[in-house]
Amino acid sequence: YFKENVLDDEDYAPSCQNMPGTAALVNAISKDPNGIGYGGAAYAKGIREVAIKADAGSPALLPIAENVKSGQYPITRFLYMYVKSKPTGAMKEYIDWILSEEGQSIVIKVGYFPLR
Repeated sequence: YFKENVLDDEDYAPSCQNMPGTAALVNAISKDPNGIGYGGAAYAKGIREVAIKADAGSPALLPIAENVKSGQYPITRFLYMYVKSKPTGAMKEYIDWILSEEGQSIVIKVGYFPLR
């Protein structure tokens, strides 16, 4: 996502380190005062988030719920759930629960941004 949408398909710098996952990235960044990286919102605990600009004329914005929900924060993407056909029965109940106040409170609790 980052390479395609932020770097316009350019390669990462040779000095960049690829990590096996976001947890490893956060661990490495937390140990390096000059470390910088990107990952999912749910993994940001324990590291300092920085404000970024979409372009030179835009304000620098932090990745907070208000900026993400409004679409102003420039590096966001949705996570999708796909089903084979129109949900019925237990699948519909599960999706309805995810979208319920209780389900969305769990989304917040684990560090993601709710849909509602």
